[in-house]
This record gives sequence, C-alpha cells and structure tokens, in this order.
Amino acid sequence: TLGVISDTYARTGMLLDPHTAVGVGAVAKLRAAGTLHGTTVTLATAHPAKFPDAVERATGVRPALPPHLADLFELPEHLTVLPLDSFKNMVERVAAAYPNLKVIGTTLRGVKSATINDWSAIAWSKEDGLVKATQRDDLMIFDRVGGGDSFASGLVYGLISGADLETAVNYGAAHGALAMTTPGDTSMATKAEVLKLAGGGSARVDR
Repeated sequence: TLGVISDTYARTGMLLDPHTAVGVGAVAKLRAAGTLHGTTVTLATAHPAKFPDAVERATGVRPALPPHLADLFELPEHLTVLPLDSFKNMVERVAAAYPNLKVIGTTLRGVKSATINDWSAIAWSKEDGLVKATQRDDLMIFDRVGGGDSFASGLVYGLISGADLETAVNYGAAHGALAMTTPGDTSMATKAEVLKLAGGGSARVDR
C-alpha cells in the first residue's frame, strides 16, 4: 500500500490515503493480469490528512488538513447522541439535495467506552423509506477501526445480491459488528458468520 502511495505521488503529484491506495493497487494488479480493460475510476474514501504518518512515510510529504478544517484538532470536543428522528431528517435532506441517490445508509453508534458501544444502522430508499437494523446494545469492541467500511460493504453486498433493503442493512450492521471484534480495519468475518449474526446469532467470529 505504501508503495502504491509512493508511486502515485511520484507519477502524478497526487497524495493518496491508504484506503484509496488499496483500490488503485487492485486496479493495477488486474490490469497487469490482463483481466481489466478500459477506463476505471477509483473513489477516494478518505483524505490523506487522516493518515498523515503513513502518507509521509511513503512520500516524504506530510498532508495538511483542508483549510476549512485547519483548526479541527484545536476545537473542544462535543459528543451528542442523536435520536433516530434526527437521522431520519438528515437522510431526507440529503435525498432532497441529491435526488439521484438510490440508497443512503449510515451506522448508529453510541459510545459508552473504548470497549463497549451500542451499535445499529439505518438505510433509506425511495421505495422502502427508512429501515433500521437490529439494535445491539453493549457490543464488546476489540478494534472499532473499519466498522463503518464493513457496514458499507455488507450493505452493498445485500443490495447487489438482490436482498430487500431491511435485509441488506442488517447484513451491513452484522458485518460491521463482526469487524470490530477482530484487530485492524480489514474484516476477518466470513459470509456465513455475517449471515448467522444477521439472522440473530452471536457477534462472535467463529475460529
């Protein structure tokens, strides 16, 4: 991943974050193998300044926060747990502002401590309205990094496999929960484990 960041910066002057670099690297491998052709688009999923140490290690350049966020880490921290209606209103405003969006989803996390979170998720579509995943209170967290990414991938898997929105958002929430019971931001959960948890099983990876 650091090699992709370094190579991209040397060729284009563009700083990639590690998550985006994984996508760029995957495209390069598929092209080299002759299995991918034509124009591809890799979506940047984070700002390089979110991972300043990794980016600096790869390029020698320490990425700065965007100007409108330059004082972010100097501001006092506030945490407010929003009621579900607030999320519903937010989703409806986003849907109105971006009418081409088919599905909108987000996780619902109540942080009680570094190792205990309340966890759920919601998703919206024009056809189904707002649906909510199973609420999991007092979920034991090993490493919270990657929970949101795993939610998104589980949700997308459900949608492209033909599941209804409520089932898909439960796949996403289950995958996110399982990802946070293992170290690192890469999911170690299997499809069977995700389906088991989404169907009411335990948030525990079987090993």
